[in-house]
Amino acid sequence: MPVLDLEAIARDEAEHPWLRAEVAEELAGRASPLVAAARVWCARQRPEPQVVDLWALDHGLVFAAVAALRTCLLTEGARMIEADARDSWWSRHTPLLRRARALLAAASDADYAAAVTALDGEREGARTSVIAAYLVPDQPGWVDRAVEALSALDDRSAWRLLLHSVDSLDRLQAVLRLSGREALRSPEVLHTLGTVIGPDLAPLITHLLPDTFGYQATGDQVRAMLVEFATAPAFTALLADLLGGGVPISALEVAHKRPRMALERLAAAGEPARELLLDHLRVHPDLLDSAPEWAREVLVSELAARSAVPDAVDAELPAALVTPPWEAARELPEPLVVRGVPVPDERSVVWRAGLREVWAVRSPYIAGSPESCWERYPERFERGELSASEQFRWFAHGPLDQVLPRVARWTLPELNWYSGELVQVLLNRFEVDAFGLALDYARNPAARAYDVVLPLVSVEVARLVAARLEGPKAARPVSVRWVRAHPEAAARLLLADAVGEPGERRAAAEAVLRMAPEQARAAAAPHGDEVVEAVERVLSVAPVDLVPSPVPDPGWWCPPEGLPRLLLRGGARVLPDRAVRHVTTMLAMTVPGRHYAGVDVVREVCDPESLARFAEALLDRWIAHGLPASGRWALFALGPVGDDAVVRRLVPLITAWPGQSQHHNAVAGLDVLAGIGSEAALVALSGIAQRARFKALKQKAGQRVAEVAEDLGLTPEQLGDRLAPTLGLDEESALVLDYGARSFTVGFDEKLAPFVLDGTGKRLKSPPKPGAKDDPELAPAEHRRFAALRKEVRVVAADQVARLERAMVAGRDWSAGEFAALLAGHPLVRHLVRGLVWAADGAAFRVAEDGTLADVTDEPFTLPGDARVTLPHPLRLPDLPGWSELFADYEILQPFPQLARPVHRLTGPELAGRDLTRFVGAKTGTVPTSVKRHWEPGPPVDAGMILGVRRPLPGGASVWVELDPGLFTDHWQDWSAQRVVEVRLSGVADFAAVDEVLVSEVVGELEIMTAG
Repeated sequence: MPVLDLEAIARDEAEHPWLRAEVAEELAGRASPLVAAARVWCARQRPEPQVVDLWALDHGLVFAAVAALRTCLLTEGARMIEADARDSWWSRHTPLLRRARALLAAASDADYAAAVTALDGEREGARTSVIAAYLVPDQPGWVDRAVEALSALDDRSAWRLLLHSVDSLDRLQAVLRLSGREALRSPEVLHTLGTVIGPDLAPLITHLLPDTFGYQATGDQVRAMLVEFATAPAFTALLADLLGGGVPISALEVAHKRPRMALERLAAAGEPARELLLDHLRVHPDLLDSAPEWAREVLVSELAARSAVPDAVDAELPAALVTPPWEAARELPEPLVVRGVPVPDERSVVWRAGLREVWAVRSPYIAGSPESCWERYPERFERGELSASEQFRWFAHGPLDQVLPRVARWTLPELNWYSGELVQVLLNRFEVDAFGLALDYARNPAARAYDVVLPLVSVEVARLVAARLEGPKAARPVSVRWVRAHPEAAARLLLADAVGEPGERRAAAEAVLRMAPEQARAAAAPHGDEVVEAVERVLSVAPVDLVPSPVPDPGWWCPPEGLPRLLLRGGARVLPDRAVRHVTTMLAMTVPGRHYAGVDVVREVCDPESLARFAEALLDRWIAHGLPASGRWALFALGPVGDDAVVRRLVPLITAWPGQSQHHNAVAGLDVLAGIGSEAALVALSGIAQRARFKALKQKAGQRVAEVAEDLGLTPEQLGDRLAPTLGLDEESALVLDYGARSFTVGFDEKLAPFVLDGTGKRLKSPPKPGAKDDPELAPAEHRRFAALRKEVRVVAADQVARLERAMVAGRDWSAGEFAALLAGHPLVRHLVRGLVWAADGAAFRVAEDGTLADVTDEPFTLPGDARVTLPHPLRLPDLPGWSELFADYEILQPFPQLARPVHRLTGPELAGRDLTRFVGAKTGTVPTSVKRHWEPGPPVDAGMILGVRRPLPGGASVWVELDPGLFTDHWQDWSAQRVVEVRLSGVADFAAVDEVLVSEVVGELEIMTAG
């Protein structure tokens, strides 16, 4: 790096002659801006902007401004460039000049005037004229002189710099003729011109609206500017953007600001803007007289119908809808502070039904070396030699006698993608011994698996949960679930905080006690009258008076005039518009898992159907306005007020949104389905968990199903039993298609594919088309009913077959009552049940066509009332040959292989080890569908390569298949030309510790993989 030698320059006339006079001044003790610029340039050819601050501190602002200008006139070796030479200097010196301009803008009047005088003396050439005009853009004539000086040059960099200084539309157009309009893509230029020129800028920036590749931010900035301008040209440009598939909310916001102007432009846009015009007039009915005649004809009767039902008067409405708490604050009781209430010192792990079963199948991928040397791990751990992955692997899968004494004092060495699942596995394995580890993880702001707190019970956890009720949005539903799971513990642990000193901790504790009022009273009772009184004061606050701060603004996009009228129960009155505004404000307070108490008031007084359609209309307006983030509450609000029609509306949106870069809204939609909570909503949620095209959405839906099941005290599979859809087949009459003159009976085959039997018992794939002799109304309707049934069954059948097959492999059992009601008695599932062999207390049976039970000799079978019913794998089925013969004789086809299912057993040495060498060296084929359901790719390593695949097993164990040469992340399902390097079990001591059925299934899958 060259160094500027001032002494050498002073001695040698040939050394930088253009700098010698300035060097002499510098050596005489008078600081020179040019020398300062040359010195910095020699040290660093792209000076940092902070150097301007240093110049200003050492020598004053005038010196700094001149030095910044002169830095732009230097090239390599600190040689002065020619006055009008061409060089790419603008981009190189942007930060330096920007900082100098900022300091000048903030300077005192005296310093600014002195700087103007100094810079005026520097304006000798084209470049210096441009730079000076940039640094002090308010000087009359400076821009004109720079334009004149540059007119002979083809220097786009200089022209673009000048755009920061133009102060009129005429000057801007003059500069743009030479710089080109693409120069306007600079956010700084746009901001400056928008401030200086204002609305007249609109026609010059509309070409920037299309979000072409790499310029979305510019398009967003232009839209924001046009909305701020709100002129007719601005609206015209935004409307064209909307009609061309752009962002709708910007044009609609201008229409909201200037409704009459928008009406004129919408009418001029013709047919493409037809629906926009009609909606605009619905929101602004006062403009109807100025609307086109065709629009008046469409809307006159519609608007008249809105007035057909009279508004309710205030006396007919609850106070919350007349004068809500945020308009007239209620007087709240004085909080009573009681000091000295003991804080319980307890730590426990309490599992709700279903949660531990879900966590038992967690199997986070943990990289690391083979476990053949566990005996060395304790010593290496104590010396701090174990890597993070080795520690994860050891505590998750290592011998209990090694890790159990150490887990209580262990902390996670790092957080990664799998840390949350790992903590869940460790809690499952060590219970309270892993409490501290789990609590540390839960407290970490970077942790995202908020649900690790669900089985933890302590005052630290209770306080964390209470704080998160108003914390990160993703954490709130988990906090609500924790309180619902542990209401007694929540009240007991937070009692002292709830009656303690006022502050954030007390407010959070009070909120929890209000969620569990009876438990709060029970917790207070042993502590005396004063504590009881303090708690009663907390609970005496009406829920509707607990308003969040600040009160949310629903937004301009959902005015009452643009929404359906809200009918009161009975249908004789509607809510007046002012009350509707209060309703939208209440709904805007909704977050996943919780809603404002005022919504319950609305549900009490409003017709449920009308309220659901109102909420659906809010959703539609939110979507029509481009799904603005500030209006996401319209999606959340469907949870407390939605119905099954909302479910049908939501499901296609949820499944499509991830492909439209709206994954966050799709996940929120899953919360809404869980919040609606009807059978249809939960069936839809379960269906997304089974069939969603996007893996991340599918996993999230599975988590929501597990959470709902946990809240009901069930496992996800038990919930699935209860959600099996009936498709309207509950009544026997539903199985008959009535054509009038003839009828057909609906049946289902072993795969649940529907068919019909005619009057002679002949089996038909589908009912014939209605004929001349059939009833002209009944027959077509019944024909359509069968077509709809076949379409619905096609979706349901695969789920139900897969669910029963999973039950067989997992060894699930049912009580006799559950079997009779949920399986053998289910109008749809029973057709699958009849094609399988079942067992109860060691005795096998089947369900005959007439619903009776029979054994392998076809004798009647009595199912004991206290029996546990299983769906046995062939490894556990008594008299497998006899059942196979019976099913063959009766020609009973099975929905999936049970009797003919291949059975695989390991050799003695294989059972005693963890490696299946029989597959090593085998070539793999394309991964089959059956394997896709169970196997998952390992984590990508260098260059995005996947080195193998993994088969998770219950309890955190897994089978790892290493492949050579490996797969690319985007093509992991293409297994052709892969060679098996290793098949290894991890997480348990050996294959003998794995259930024999699961071993058989895994070996079968491995044989399919390596079949070529």
